[in-house]
Amino acid sequence: MKDGPHRTLPLPRDWKGAAERLDNENCSIAEICDALCRAVQGDWQSDVTPAFLSRLLRILQAPQPDMHRSMANQLDELQPQADGYCVRSELLEVAHDLERGWHQDGWGRVIREVLQDIVSRRRNQILAHYRREAPGCAPRIESRLNRLRQDLERAIAKVAEEIATGRSLVMAPRKRTGLDDGVAVSTC
Repeated sequence: MKDGPHRTLPLPRDWKGAAERLDNENCSIAEICDALCRAVQGDWQSDVTPAFLSRLLRILQAPQPDMHRSMANQLDELQPQADGYCVRSELLEVAHDLERGWHQDGWGRVIREVLQDIVSRRRNQILAHYRREAPGCAPRIESRLNRLRQDLERAIAKVAEEIATGRSLVMAPRKRTGLDDGVAVSTC
């Protein structure tokens, strides 16, 4: 990464890379959306464990006689596992909001709303950082974010669908195929 405000951004590495692409006029909308989606997936994976996710799904998909009250109580019981985890807390909050209108495509909606919340929160953090550290760059960053809003919403919907169907719970490691990928580790 080159020197710039993204280097001091107090966010995980993927978000720094996305901010660098936002700041670089040579990066296409597709590259920026890809970087932002990777960062969102990173947030998801660092906060949401498979055990938490399966328990939440069992609660949301269980057929129950008094579904509304029982589901709310079960979601409340899951809250201690979400304390201290932003994405888990948002998942529970959105699940509570949708509990009355729960139906089969509800899980996809829950994930999509949570991912959009992540993007919105991180967007605000990036903009605040740029306004502090590089006031001249902040309007350009905000303008680029506004221009890619629709493309990003479509990309986030795709990521949400992948997560909802279980296809994207683990990001594939980067495949190393060239000489510039570093020294091979000996297995002797």
